[in-house]
Amino acid sequence: MNPVIVKKDEIKVIGLTCSTTISDSKIPAVWEQLFTRMNDIPNRISPCYMLGVSEFTTNHLQEEFTYMACVPVIHIDEIPEGMVGRTIPSREYVMVTNKGALDKLGYTFEYIYTNWLPKSGYELAEEDDLEFYGDRFRGPNDELSEIDIYIPIQIKSE
Repeated sequence: MNPVIVKKDEIKVIGLTCSTTISDSKIPAVWEQLFTRMNDIPNRISPCYMLGVSEFTTNHLQEEFTYMACVPVIHIDEIPEGMVGRTIPSREYVMVTNKGALDKLGYTFEYIYTNWLPKSGYELAEEDDLEFYGDRFRGPNDELSEIDIYIPIQIKSE
C-alpha cells in the first residue's frame, strides 16, 4: 500500500443513511436501496462515481455510527423524498487504494490505523472517512476491484 497525503475539495452528495456497527452491518442493505433509487437523484456529476461516508467514531468495531451511501452532485437543492443531502467540506486526508474484494477493506483500514498513522507524524482528525467507488470498482467480490479510501488527518499535536 502506498498512502498519499491529499487535500480534497468540498463535495456535495445525496444518498441514503443507516445507523450501524461493523459487527451488525447494515451497509450492504443501504447500498442495495440506493441502487434501486439511483435514477431518482438529479444533478449527478458522473454515472460511475459513488461514495461511502462513515461518520467519525473512535471505535467503528464496537460503537454505532452513521453510514451514508451516496453520489456526488452539482448541488443539493433537489433532494428526493427519503434521501439526505450533505456537503462534505474541503480537508486533508491520507488516501490509500484498497485492491480486491470488499471483504479486504478492513485490512486497509487496519493498516492505516495501526501501521501507517503511528509513524506518520499525523493523527486522526475528528471527521468522516470516505470511500470513493469509480470506474476501477468492478463489484464487491471482484479481486480486480479498486476503491480509494480517504481518512481525515491533521498534523500531530505535541
